[in-house]
Amino acid sequence: QANSPEVLSGIRAIADRLSEKAIELNSEQRKILHVAAVFACNFTNHLFGLAQELLEEKGLDYELLKPLIEETLSKIELNDPVSVQTGPAIRDDQATIQSHLELLKHNPALSELYTKLSQSIVNLHKRSQG
Repeated sequence: QANSPEVLSGIRAIADRLSEKAIELNSEQRKILHVAAVFACNFTNHLFGLAQELLEEKGLDYELLKPLIEETLSKIELNDPVSVQTGPAIRDDQATIQSHLELLKHNPALSELYTKLSQSIVNLHKRSQG
């Protein structure tokens, strides 16, 4: 964070050498960007870890998910994430959701997270529809 025009100029020069995508943000924007990064990266990585744990409990390899993860990343690289959302929540596939919850009944925390994330998907989709 620059406290003078001279310092800002120096920061810009360094940032431009480090990246073609350097942008100037105010303090509030940086805070919001950080929170968004936690959602987009930290929480996503944690969900990958939970998926890995779930698979390994049943003797399955996490590598099985990697093509699907890569496909998802490719889609959101080219499109708005909300517009390419897939899965039972967005389809309102209650039979699949109930089947998944049955499989998760041994883990109440994971079951609750599944339910809350599914509802969040539905809510975000509704908001995006205006």
